[in-house]
Amino acid sequence: MGWLLRRMFLKPFFITGAVFTALLFYAGCGCEKEMDRRPPDTIITASPANPAGSTTATFEFTCDEEECLYECQIDSQGWEACESPKTYTGLSKTEHVFEVRALDMSGNLDETPGTYLWTIITAEQVSAGYAHTCAVLSDGRVKCWGLNNHGQLGDGTNNDSPVPVFVTGINNAVGVSAGCAHTCAVLSDGTAKCWGSNTSGQLGDGTNIDANSPVSVKGINGVIEISAGGYICEPSFPPNGHTCALLDNGRVECWGFNFAGQLGNGTIQDSNIPVQVSDLYNVKSITTGALHSCALLNDGRVKCWGLNVFGQLGDGTTNTSAFPVSVSGMNSAVSVSAGAYHTCGLLSDGRVKCWGKNDNGELGNGSNTDTNIPTQVVGINTAISLSAGGYHTCTLISDGNVECWGAGVRNGIDISINVPVTVVGLTSVFSIDSGGGHSCSLLFDGTIKCWGYNTQGQLGNGENNDSSSPVTVIGLP
Repeated sequence: MGWLLRRMFLKPFFITGAVFTALLFYAGCGCEKEMDRRPPDTIITASPANPAGSTTATFEFTCDEEECLYECQIDSQGWEACESPKTYTGLSKTEHVFEVRALDMSGNLDETPGTYLWTIITAEQVSAGYAHTCAVLSDGRVKCWGLNNHGQLGDGTNNDSPVPVFVTGINNAVGVSAGCAHTCAVLSDGTAKCWGSNTSGQLGDGTNIDANSPVSVKGINGVIEISAGGYICEPSFPPNGHTCALLDNGRVECWGFNFAGQLGNGTIQDSNIPVQVSDLYNVKSITTGALHSCALLNDGRVKCWGLNVFGQLGDGTTNTSAFPVSVSGMNSAVSVSAGAYHTCGLLSDGRVKCWGKNDNGELGNGSNTDTNIPTQVVGINTAISLSAGGYHTCTLISDGNVECWGAGVRNGIDISINVPVTVVGLTSVFSIDSGGGHSCSLLFDGTIKCWGYNTQGQLGNGENNDSSSPVTVIGLP
């Protein structure tokens, strides 16, 4: 009986987060033995970076005695028994406080817990341009990486960077779009700013002067989405480009290069300030290619305008149009994405249809023949999002896989595949975006992985080597 009493009183126990330890008695002697009263020190030995770029946080901890029990809490939500390592998942993108306290085998509790404060800032959106990539962070700032010969990274320099750098002066962005050699962002107040090449007025600031830090787009308010396109993106040529913005009234305005009528205002004259797209209403989303633009309407129809020599407008002709024309048979689209010279639409039933240029298999229909009407992508029936790149296309499937087709790179060799193939090594994908020759995925935990061409560091992993499998972007946030 004496042994049983000693075991019972020696063992600490938890009640609603508080630890109670009974006095130690020795049965049979009738005397009380004084216990060790010195509390243990709790030491956190491993913690997330601050700021952290993931919504998952793992902590390791110990005490200065031979053996301890532990209680943990996060954000003062209540103490609970825990062990090292302790992992939290699905944390909100804000400031957090982790606390841990040790209880030694004599029942002494550390009254000054080990404490760690940190902030989670993750990517909210990723956009892949011709040879650069940008991301909006959860705190409203923007980071870009890759080619910067025209200032398209927006950091005030023209130096390429294989790791993310902050865009100067942007702290309230809600969306970003990377184009040929320029980039634009939507701000929380409904205005827009652009930076990079301005050869054709694609920055929309009323000039044709390049800017390596953001400039305001003139005369535009109520912007809810922006899309930066472009033509002749090779670094050795002066890049042309255009930009379109969707306004909160359902109308669209575009500016920049207008060689093929891609501004949609019925002319072929460039404009360095926004002009309204003619006869286009009730728009849900927009997208821009090399020399054409498209809009998804609220009723599921799709309209396109601009260059059409490859059938990228999808109206059954190859006639270029400076006015929006209806894409044939597209009545139940939920998203649309324009590549360089092809376009794809996601239907409400999970299928994907593409049209336009197809010499690299970017239409995904098992052939390499151009088509001026939508054709179904082989084997895709449960897509939830898509993105058309320069000469390739990718889609996110409901099972979490990403499938791509068209031009690509494998083991340093250029390849073309005209049917979808699964991207290996991706899990928990939230969204995807395709650029000139690379693609990126934003994961649910806020990290970004990219793959493809990397000559200018557009994969963001600190290197310049192409990769046929996803690599993690470093330096976020």
